[in-house]
Parts: sequence; structure tokens; C-alpha cells
Amino acid sequence: ARRSHQPALPANLRPAAAKIREALSKKPFDPPARREIESDPNGQRVLRFLIESGEVIEIASDVVLSRENFERMKNAVADFIFKNGPATVSELRQALETSRRIMVPFLEHLDRQGVTRRIGDKRVLA
Repeated sequence: ARRSHQPALPANLRPAAAKIREALSKKPFDPPARREIESDPNGQRVLRFLIESGEVIEIASDVVLSRENFERMKNAVADFIFKNGPATVSELRQALETSRRIMVPFLEHLDRQGVTRRIGDKRVLA
């Protein structure tokens, strides 16, 4: 398949996709748990499609963010560390107004991506 070809979501699944997009955009940095997002009968299938298409990023088994919010959150973390120096999970969580449930796996994801690095209980830019 050519890279320009994007598989389309079947029409009958579009309402479930709209519901997932809405759930992820309500509280951009503190989305609901994955099991809540997948509660719709087609939720699991649609979420898998959105992850595979790159529209949604799977941070951890129970944490997903829209690509747009993921990028905004990543930039906010990088800006905070750039301006304030090494930061704890708590400092970043408060600065971004999110929960530990989101921030811990998010930072672990950034560590794996080489954006941040954990040193003791603080994160630095990699």
C-alpha cells in the first residue's frame, strides 16, 4: 500500500469515532480511562483503528491521548523543564493540571522516545 492511502473508517463506525474524539478533547491533558472510552459496543475496534491510523497515541495500556493533545503535552513538558530545570512528576503534573494516572505513564513514554530522561525522581530533557 502506498503511504498516501489511508484506510477509511466504515460509515457505521463513525459515530463511535466521534464519541471517542469528543471524550479525548473534553479534558485534553486528563482523558478518561481507556475502558471508559471503549465502553461503546464498537469502541474497542474504533479506538484500535484510531491508534493504527496515528490519530490517537497509546501511552500505556489504559492511557490514550489524541495526537494533537500528545504533542501539546510533550511541548508543555519540554518548555517547563527548559525554563525551570529538572522537574518531578508532581511539579509537571501540577503545571499541566493533570493526574498522576496520566503523567507517570506519559513521562515514561517520553523517556522511551528520548525526549526526557529520568534521573532520580526528576526528569531532564534528553
